[in-house]
Amino acid sequence: MRRMERIALFGKGGGGKSTIASNISYLYAKSGLRVLHVGCDPKRDSTLRLLGRRARTSIADVPFPGDPLQAIERSADGIDCVETGGPVPGIGCAGRGIIMAMEQFERLRLLEQDRYDAVVFDVLGDLVCGGFAAPLRNGFVRKVAVVLSDEPMSLFAANNLARMVRTHAGGGVALAGLIGNCRYDADAARSVLEGFAARLGTELLASFGAEPLVRRAERACQTVSRFAPKSEVSGQFARLATTLRDLDASVLPLPTPLDDAALDMFLRDGADSPAAPRRNPTRPRRPGK
Repeated sequence: MRRMERIALFGKGGGGKSTIASNISYLYAKSGLRVLHVGCDPKRDSTLRLLGRRARTSIADVPFPGDPLQAIERSADGIDCVETGGPVPGIGCAGRGIIMAMEQFERLRLLEQDRYDAVVFDVLGDLVCGGFAAPLRNGFVRKVAVVLSDEPMSLFAANNLARMVRTHAGGGVALAGLIGNCRYDADAARSVLEGFAARLGTELLASFGAEPLVRRAERACQTVSRFAPKSEVSGQFARLATTLRDLDASVLPLPTPLDDAALDMFLRDGADSPAAPRRNPTRPRRPGK
């Protein structure tokens, strides 16, 4: 029996995780897997590149006691896409939309009916509030990958996300690794991120730099893996997707997040930190924001 892949990409807002998550979902579907892609952000834009437009509705928009399955839309490539949604800006808690969605998933046993081979969650990770951690608490996620850059606020958020994974590790959640997505000098950033990965007790799975082709694909509301399947960056996404799929969550080590003093020291002297071993020596380019 094929094991269901349950992967979540977390990271600071604007860091490119939706771009990466949607490419991974597309590649899994192209490989023959039945995929559910779950956008966990009130903006409802995670599924944009898969559907070719913004989602028509979200789980939060379905009036109670309506059927939340009506919020699921199938893309042209056969990917089931759903957005959790959330409150109007300035009213309510964004994390509550994710909690409501996970409650509905649990009630419907959506991931327990041999319906999917892979589920990919795209989750905002600026604050790591309880709502945004709901997929981990409910057992829907087994592997967490953190998308980050070498910028201080991104590293700060990633360290908090490592703490979140450690908190919920007893439920079977593991930190799969870090995915670098840097604006400027990708080579210099890679050195910093490898050092940061080593301090967290994990690995840098990939490190992306600026890639105009990805921006062109996103203007067309497509993943670059669909827009330019033979391009170098599409091949790099394919290798990342395979790496995430092949990792065994049961043997991944617990993350070792930094305390405040150690994090402050790393932010000051991070480039001199020891590097983590590379799983994939090929450096992809940044897939955009």
